[in-house]
Amino acid sequence: MSTPSDEIPLRTCPHCGVESRTRFERCPNCGKSLFDEPPRFSRTTKLVAGIAIGVLVLAVGAVLVSTLAGGERDKDKRNAAEQSQLVARERARLIREQSPRRGRPSATVAKPPASAPDSEKIAARVALLGAMQDDITRDARGRVRTGELRGPIRYTKCGSLSPTATVRDEERDPSRPIGRYDCVAVIRDVVDDGTLVGRYGHSFVGTVDFDRWRYVWCRNNPAPGERGKALVFVRLPRVCLGAEGAPTVGTGYVAPDRGSSP
Repeated sequence: MSTPSDEIPLRTCPHCGVESRTRFERCPNCGKSLFDEPPRFSRTTKLVAGIAIGVLVLAVGAVLVSTLAGGERDKDKRNAAEQSQLVARERARLIREQSPRRGRPSATVAKPPASAPDSEKIAARVALLGAMQDDITRDARGRVRTGELRGPIRYTKCGSLSPTATVRDEERDPSRPIGRYDCVAVIRDVVDDGTLVGRYGHSFVGTVDFDRWRYVWCRNNPAPGERGKALVFVRLPRVCLGAEGAPTVGTGYVAPDRGSSP
């Protein structure tokens, strides 16, 4: 037969560890609930753990930021190196494409004697300019075959590089020893209402030496206008502009015989 004390459950307090018989919720010894689990960590332990976790988070964040910053620096270095290589390749391409080409006319375009009348000299000078135009046409067609230029190239037309009131049609002025020309290797004529208004093609420049009876030309890659910006600019060789020894100005040179930029 059970006793009253046997009917009262024996419980161990989860907080203070004291065993006691009680029908009540709270421990007779410490007064805390017999049914609550005690905290696994003390307030001090939690505070220390929180601080440690915070320090760890800050340390990991610092390492992450440093890693990202280092990655950005490496990326900037790679981009700068790639840009430098791109500029070097573009510079080499322009130097190669703009390198001077030289020519002399065939025997059919002979230099007239100094005693020849001006009409004969002018005709020969015009023919010498024509010989340079023909050579530029052949050169441009060769560049089309290699893929440097688009074609087809129909013909080449040259005009005075600086067609001012005082400098024009130098081939028709026997007193001028040199003619400087702006040339177009023509892909097509631009016609408006049956009238030729321009020529579309590739730009060249050339200089004809009427005294030495020879000529030189270069492909011209003009500097872009205000709206464009070239990756690199390579100045045309002086010899192609008849500006040997001339000082530079802008993207060209000061021509020694007329004080303007060719």
